[in-house]
Amino acid sequence: TNRTGTGGNITFNAGGTGNINIDHALTLTAQNGGEISFAAGGGNVNITNNFNLTTDNFNLTTDNFNLTGTLNVTGTGTFTYSQGTAGNSLGVGTGGSPNISLSDALIADVKTAFSNYSFGRLDGGAITNYTTTWEDPVTFLSGGNFTNAVAATSDDTVLVRAGGDVILDADMATTSATGNALVLSAGDDFLNNAGSDALSATNSRWLVYSDEPNGNTRDGVLPSASEFN
Repeated sequence: TNRTGTGGNITFNAGGTGNINIDHALTLTAQNGGEISFAAGGGNVNITNNFNLTTDNFNLTTDNFNLTGTLNVTGTGTFTYSQGTAGNSLGVGTGGSPNISLSDALIADVKTAFSNYSFGRLDGGAITNYTTTWEDPVTFLSGGNFTNAVAATSDDTVLVRAGGDVILDADMATTSATGNALVLSAGDDFLNNAGSDALSATNSRWLVYSDEPNGNTRDGVLPSASEFN
């Protein structure tokens, strides 16, 4: 099946807790710089056959994304994943026991197909990163806490925005990005449990924002760095 969005965008919506199922080969083309969006709310998006996208942006809102078919993308490819149920916690990569887990295999497919990634929502539940390598810009959005659970390295920029705490249980580093390559913004506190080398930006700089400096746990990260209220 082929479908072309002549007005630019293509959107699939499943009401309530309904599912979106793609069990036949499907080709979607969003013309004129448009985007393709799947919204299943509290339901699932299940892709079990070849899925071909021509788009600059693919937006996915669901509580469960099952990809067992082949995903092919033509375009600049920005992948945005948001929880269907806002309060659900999200694990990016295999690990822990979040409400929603995006497996290592799924993340590998996403990284192959797209060149920018965004996970979560600003009114959403906690996010934990279990993915060790990123080659392109990645953004994590949470209305609760963000936790980095594994040593993570990115060739490009990393942006974290959390309404709660930003928690480092392992190192975060960027290797090639310039400018403000690694930006962590906490609505509450910055809690570093990974030691003095927890943050690294080889060709640029990292920035940490938090609500109140006295609530932060630096654990050796630049103890003489400037703090502003």
